[in-house]
Amino acid sequence: MVLIVLLAIGSLVLRGIGHLQNDWAYSGASLGPKPGYDGHTIRASYPPYRDFDPEYAKAIFTEQEAPAVRYVPFTGWRRKSHDGTAVNIEDEYRTRLSTNHQVDDSVWFLGGSTMWGTGADDRNTIPSIYAELSGEPVWNLGEGGYNSFQELVRLMELLAKGLKPRLVVFYDGTNEDLYCSANNHRYPTHRRAEQWEKYIREYPKLERAYRDLKQRQERDSEWAKRVSVFAELKRTVGSVARFFAAPYVNLYRKATDKRILGREESDNLSSDTPFKEFRAKAAYQTCDRSPEKRELAARTTVETWLLASSILKSRGIKFKIFLQPTARVAPETLNLDYIIDVHKQRIADTTASHTALYKEIKRIWSKSCAAYDACDAFHDISNTFRGSRDPVFIDHVHLAPPGQQDRRQKNARNSQRQAKIESAGA
Repeated sequence: MVLIVLLAIGSLVLRGIGHLQNDWAYSGASLGPKPGYDGHTIRASYPPYRDFDPEYAKAIFTEQEAPAVRYVPFTGWRRKSHDGTAVNIEDEYRTRLSTNHQVDDSVWFLGGSTMWGTGADDRNTIPSIYAELSGEPVWNLGEGGYNSFQELVRLMELLAKGLKPRLVVFYDGTNEDLYCSANNHRYPTHRRAEQWEKYIREYPKLERAYRDLKQRQERDSEWAKRVSVFAELKRTVGSVARFFAAPYVNLYRKATDKRILGREESDNLSSDTPFKEFRAKAAYQTCDRSPEKRELAARTTVETWLLASSILKSRGIKFKIFLQPTARVAPETLNLDYIIDVHKQRIADTTASHTALYKEIKRIWSKSCAAYDACDAFHDISNTFRGSRDPVFIDHVHLAPPGQQDRRQKNARNSQRQAKIESAGA
């Protein structure tokens, strides 16, 4: 009993220390006002959001987490509809609302969460900015976690429905590093494959348990009540046990596993350590050390793009591929000091593997594209932000929305460029 009491007191002390550390981290000028103990909303106080109303900036991050995700055949998952202040998911296909949003006869943008717009409101996603600059209708088909193969399947699904785009844009690179995972041995696959498999395996067991309980209820309602009370008591005891055990579990996890796990975003919100002090600690992505894994990852990506190119070319539809910029491309030349330390560590851990994968993708594409007459479709923009001292990224890959001053400058340049074109044409 004494040991249990001591462990409970220790758990409470560890929780108190954790809260004090978070309060201290928030007090730093680099983090700005305290928006809440959450690894997503803390990013709303980053420098790129200084032009935004603080509550609106926070809404960008809270609303992107709000829409529930549902299973869909072939592609795996998709967000449900959401009507928000900064984030809106509309139309029958559950896609992000854009400036000049149009389903058919528009420019289709496919990609992962960066294309979908993590960290941006509706008018600052890549499709919306393109629509604002070009005046063309767009359709944002990005979805969090999607890789190029899921995008290909999504494209075929929409074409099979009789829809036709003006132009299709693939924006890929960071989610292909799933294939670089030390634990992955399937090509192609997606990030939730193991999760869906677990649900499928457990379903028969859950179904039997539900059927057995229902039969017990029918046989003896009094016994069923006792079972129900016991189950509720079990859940309560389990919740209390997890509450007191969590600090010890977190200590063990941090001591034995240096990977960046989702919950660590809530455990450590400090951004006080300069990025230059971070070094790789864990090799959970291994494309830099495994030639076989690197080749499989790159070839799966390139073959997917070539399949998309062939399908679209046969239908007379233009196709573009953009190898996306990330904070892991020349991170030493970027300003990353303001982001959360756990994100800095993730960048340090995965830069070598990410760089090796990009190099292999470009090598295999250059060898393969001519046979498909597709070489002109590929655009390597991965170095776009190399050397930039502006705060561009909000983590290892997601882009901060342009400030209002940046937007005015870009619009002015675009107007000048259009005037020159019209003058030359005249």
